[in-house]
Amino acid sequence: MATTTRLPLGSLILALALAAPAASCGGGSGGGGSDTASTVDTVAPGDTGGDGDADTGAGDTAVAGCGIAKPTGASCNPYPGCDTGCASGQVCTNVETVGSEAVACHASDAVPIGGVCDHAAGPFCADGACVAGTCRQFCDTKADCDNGTECRSYQSGSFRVNVCGASSGTICDPFQPDVECGEGTSCYRNVVTAKSSCLSDGTVPFGGACDCAECCEPGLTCTRNSETETGVCGQNCVAGGPADRGCASRCEGLVPWRPLHDANTVAFCVPFESYDVGAVNVGGSSSGELTNVGEYDVYRFSGTAGQVIRVTLSTPGAAFNTDGIDAVVSIHKVTDGKTVAIGDDALFANDFDSDVLTMLPETGSYYILVRDCWTYQGERPDQDFGCYLPIAKTQRSYTIAVGDLSTSVTRDAENGDDEQNPTALAFPRSGGNYAGVVALGTYEDATDVDVYAITVPGDLGISGLAGQSYRAEMVVRGFRGGVTGPYGSGSAAEMGEVRLTTADAPGRIIARLSEVDEDSVLHVPVVRGTDYLLWVTAGNDPAPTGSERDFYFVGAAPDRSFLLERATNDSLETAEEVKEVYTDDTQLVFQFAGDLDPVETDVDYYSFPIANPKRKIDVVCWAASLGSGLQGLTATLYETNGTAIQNGSATDSQSRPAVISGIFPSATATAVILKVSATGGAADTTSRHYECQVVLGVPTPDDGG
Repeated sequence: MATTTRLPLGSLILALALAAPAASCGGGSGGGGSDTASTVDTVAPGDTGGDGDADTGAGDTAVAGCGIAKPTGASCNPYPGCDTGCASGQVCTNVETVGSEAVACHASDAVPIGGVCDHAAGPFCADGACVAGTCRQFCDTKADCDNGTECRSYQSGSFRVNVCGASSGTICDPFQPDVECGEGTSCYRNVVTAKSSCLSDGTVPFGGACDCAECCEPGLTCTRNSETETGVCGQNCVAGGPADRGCASRCEGLVPWRPLHDANTVAFCVPFESYDVGAVNVGGSSSGELTNVGEYDVYRFSGTAGQVIRVTLSTPGAAFNTDGIDAVVSIHKVTDGKTVAIGDDALFANDFDSDVLTMLPETGSYYILVRDCWTYQGERPDQDFGCYLPIAKTQRSYTIAVGDLSTSVTRDAENGDDEQNPTALAFPRSGGNYAGVVALGTYEDATDVDVYAITVPGDLGISGLAGQSYRAEMVVRGFRGGVTGPYGSGSAAEMGEVRLTTADAPGRIIARLSEVDEDSVLHVPVVRGTDYLLWVTAGNDPAPTGSERDFYFVGAAPDRSFLLERATNDSLETAEEVKEVYTDDTQLVFQFAGDLDPVETDVDYYSFPIANPKRKIDVVCWAASLGSGLQGLTATLYETNGTAIQNGSATDSQSRPAVISGIFPSATATAVILKVSATGGAADTTSRHYECQVVLGVPTPDDGG
């Protein structure tokens, strides 16, 4: 997934993909992926409760005035109380477009509400929308519906409008299967024909095999891809919907089946056993392939209570390969399907490959669920997880491994809450250098503080580009508790503050992160051969109680910085010309590190060459988001004459770095200047470091540059 965490050179598109990683945030087309996921007709009541309001975000405005925006992609506003914008003799209605439907002005016809219509060839509605061959009223709330039916959100592909339901049952609600259907019939959704209608009651229970829409018990859907295929009776849910209909609540302990990527559309979920379940042993591995968005792979292993498990998914090729799958992996109890832990990227966020760390809550069997980021986005359309384009991956294979860390993980000894008896963490040798280490700690109570002693190896290698200077760094990553995703160790308690000091001056904080979440990665300049202390405190929400689920994981690894700034770069005239670290046909990449000290007077300037076709500028700078004591670090782009570039400034905070995306300098510019400054420094944190990445890229047709 896209992340704003500071990453090594392997991530050449890094957090800059924030500008256009996903369909919902600047790239691609809507749901992309499964061919069937974008063609389902859905009718779902709104999420505001018993009054049946459609989910518009506009509130209960009814006919009294226009309080609802026009449908997405519409050229007019059809809703009650709104000015349609159509000429005299025209009506704002749904019409056929190439391969879809759209709301537009069209010559008014004579078909009344409830009459038979055809939105493609006519006859057309005199008012309202032609839905499933019948003219329906547009609505904002139930009060707009003359026949007393619910105001529902109707979707066909990317076309979605709010219309009044039909007492005849032509449009019915699978979530209320008996409301609009006669005795002995219920509302069923046919996922093959993409229609909902009243059909004779079925008898197949949840999880049973089915070969027709009406085979299942009322309230269930036969999930299948074709009329000739045998499916499974699954649960209906609304992706990102309210508690009574949302997939999060209705599908707990189940697996989604072909989830849709738009919020407030109907999805389905089925038992884990509906999938072919592969076996993988602790200490073993298995291989698989995700061939489509919306596909899930399921594995099963057995473990014991208290066992420390690491599930790793690895893919072939280089780190951060956007043509390969970016998997999200979760562990579930077989007994009830509930999520135990979930993970996205690698331990130190240096690869798209996935790691899940947890302590098993009980002895028994567990499922492992594997899906791509885009599929996970479909499960959680209420949030943007920044999945990278392209949606359809060309490299789809992976290896899943289950490791037992119970004896190898470093455990906090609970020898006190101060520097007197810290638990030692040692970086293991890895080839010619050193690798990271993970510690498992427990919270005795809400006031518990755990302390770890770490020595940065004196022979740590930090060399890089010839003629460039680097410094040693320590990377520290906290792993959040819970299972809210896409990260979560399953702990019942959240981490609090993570901070680093030297062993000689334990009261003097070098760097700190006061709020640990899934993207909390602390990068701190360190001195080789020096002893440090890593302090971990408990969070407040929820506060630990000393239970067996009040554990946490924290990882530390030696690293090197981006290339270091020169000393004389404190003015526009002396801007430092940075050496690129990577170049290809589409991008030129620069990465550099520096300090603002004293912060009150120090300002750094950097210069970057601009040459066609690489004229699009993306910038990310980190300071507080890395644990630095710098406050209000600001990155600002200038022309070489000192003119600030429009929209070319951003400020860093502990929760988000400074991100500048998709900027174009003047057509005649041959260089651009980046100014790095800060408003101050934290009195209780001594470090004043920052790191930046600048990418000069070739514009895409959508960039408008």
